[in-house]
This record gives sequence, C-alpha cells and structure tokens, in this order.
Amino acid sequence: MYLDVTKVKDYGKLSRIKVEELKRGARVEPDPYKRNQLDFALWKFYDSPPHWDSPWGKGRPGWHIECSAMIHRYLQEPIDIHGGGEDLLFPHHENEIAQSESLFEKPLARVWMHVGMVKLEGIKMSKSLGNIISVRDFIDRYGPNLLRYFVLSTQYRKQLEDNEQMLEKAAENWRLVELAAAVVKNYPSIGSEEDNKQAEKSLVSFDQHISSDMNTALALSDMVRVSKLVNSAFTRGEFGDGKETALSSTFSIIFSTLGFKKAELVEKEVVQLIREREELREKGRFSEADEIRKRLNGMKIVVIDHKKGTLWYKSEVLG
Repeated sequence: MYLDVTKVKDYGKLSRIKVEELKRGARVEPDPYKRNQLDFALWKFYDSPPHWDSPWGKGRPGWHIECSAMIHRYLQEPIDIHGGGEDLLFPHHENEIAQSESLFEKPLARVWMHVGMVKLEGIKMSKSLGNIISVRDFIDRYGPNLLRYFVLSTQYRKQLEDNEQMLEKAAENWRLVELAAAVVKNYPSIGSEEDNKQAEKSLVSFDQHISSDMNTALALSDMVRVSKLVNSAFTRGEFGDGKETALSSTFSIIFSTLGFKKAELVEKEVVQLIREREELREKGRFSEADEIRKRLNGMKIVVIDHKKGTLWYKSEVLG
C-alpha cells in the first residue's frame, strides 16, 4: 500500500527540491505497482513473521511509519524540534512529513535540524564499514569533556572530521579551559578591571554565536579567549579571596551553557599525597616533593605552585 506523493501538497518542501528533480535523484528502484516512482510504502504485506494484522491483511508498516507513529502517540504534532543526520533529509524525513501532515492536517515539526556526518580519517563512519569509535571507548581514552569539546568544535550542520590532528588541537585548547576552570573554582575573584571588560565583551559575542544557528565552533573560541584571560591573570597573581568577578562569572556561564562538567572528585590518596608534598616543601625537601609531583602527574593530577599557595586539579589530557 503506497502513498501517492502527487496528492501531497508541497511534497519536497523540506529538501527544497522539485518533484521532477527528486525523481531523477531517487534512490529507490522503479516498481510496477507504483503510480509514481517516488510513491512510498505505508504497509507491506508479509506472511512470514514478524507481521501484524491489519484491515488489508497481515504485514508490516513501511520504513517511515514508526517515527510518525511515535511522535503522534507520545508527543503530538507539531513537535518543537525534529533532528537527524543529513542523510535522512530525503527520503525519510520528507516522507514522514508527507504521511503525517496528510493524515493530521497540521505541521509535523516546527524546526528541522540535520547534523553533518562524522568522518574517520576522511571516510564516513558506518557500521557496515566497521570504522566506528563508540562514545564509551572515546570517553575511556580521552574523557567526557574532551569528547564534548571535539564534537562542538564543528557547527552541527557541517561534517566532523575525526583524525589525530583535530584531536590534538582540541586537547591543546581543553588544557587551557580545564586550567581556567580550576582557577575560577578556587579563586573566583580573579582578574583586573581590563580583564572584566574583555570578559563582558566575550559574553556578548558568545551569546551572538550560540544564537546564530548554534555556531558552537565560534562559541568555543569565546570560551578559549576567556580561559586565556583567566590563566594570564592567575599567572600574574591577580586574584584574591573575594567574590566572583565579571571574568570568573563569564567563564562559568559559558562553561556550563556548553554543558562541560568540572573535574571529578579525586581519591583520598591524592589528597594525602598533596598534603605530604606540601609538608616536604615546607621542610625544604624539594627533591622528594618533586617525586610526589611525578607520581601525581601519573594519576593525571596537575600541580601548580604559586605565591599564594598550590593549585591542583584532575586533568583529562595530562600525559
């Protein structure tokens, strides 16, 4: 049982291609039972399981039905945002619209967002090709924040290239960000008057970029810029014990808006080693303190000594 696309008003409006052009680029093989090449199945007849009873006989729903059915049952039309990969734009999403809007006479979704494909060393990631890196494997190796940074480094509509050079660049920038996160957490009163002015400008820029079709690549550049301001102020010793400044506040807003998480709590062993190192430094036993630093580095703990004490934090990219 097919849907006759010539009876659907504005068929092709999502992909913005005329029906004549869609016919020339259609991926489906010609079917003698169709009135038009682009007609698609709503119900397919099958005697072998899995199959279900219907007014027309035993069979299975067409490929596109499941999404329309779930939206109608659990969310109701129109939904706010319908997402998916750019490869689903046609025919899948186009046909979802055709069948849902023909039946319910209302828009299926208010906003459609199609994401670019992920490529591994220039080749599209695909289960069929076996060139998949799972989220779990990536996080186990690099950490969740670096994964988020890497994915956000490309605007969602564009293809994401997964290669060593891109990962190294992401890791280099994340080092700046995670240091700034530790500084802001421990010394929220960071920054000079000029730093605060620059931070406020960066917050305006961030808002513009994130509001412009979620341009996360440029939004990340705002976060890196603010991170550099924080780290430079920390290096100069421009921080105290007071309340947060515009600089620290701006960093926290951008950091949390993009969904990053502060470093996880560390083990009791790490805290004990930090204390032992401080005691050794107070006694002038610096070589022994350096050995503890090396041990901490092996546990991905960054230790930075400064005039007002010691800053330490868990790193995702150390080593």
